[in-house]
Amino acid sequence: GEVTTLVSGLKTSNYGGMVSDGDRLFWIESNTGNVMRGSADAKGFTILCMACGGNDLLQDKDHLYSRHDNSIVEVSKETSKAQASSLAKGTTRELYKGPISGAMAVDGAYIYFAAADQGQQTGRIVRVSKTTKKTETVVTRLNKPVQVLLDEANVYFVDDEGSSAIIGT
Repeated sequence: GEVTTLVSGLKTSNYGGMVSDGDRLFWIESNTGNVMRGSADAKGFTILCMACGGNDLLQDKDHLYSRHDNSIVEVSKETSKAQASSLAKGTTRELYKGPISGAMAVDGAYIYFAAADQGQQTGRIVRVSKTTKKTETVVTRLNKPVQVLLDEANVYFVDDEGSSAIIGT
């Protein structure tokens, strides 16, 4: 296929923080924490919010979700207040603040993530509601959860025990 350059010259090295909805590409510029949007139709890029992104980038139909320090933040995919989004341009909404130790996953109602308290075997898989911001622990007594994946019926996770890993549902 043909290579199309959407954006060049940015200091973006957080390639784990990229998602696409089929028409547009979203990414985190790792040096600034800016959440960006670009597309093949509109050359260049748009800054969706400044210094609001961190590690990981997830999406649903209307929003992006990023881990920023010890928070999970929601960012609108649009640059103006859209009917589908309750967020105005350049704003974020903090869904969760607390320990986050691993990857995140998203479904229609929740953001799932791995959490562990430093130096203790209190790892767990937690989910936070995208609408109410209420949290619920779904798996407890893990060592060091590092990965979370979803399908329509299950939550999968990897618990790193140093020399081995446990995959559970």
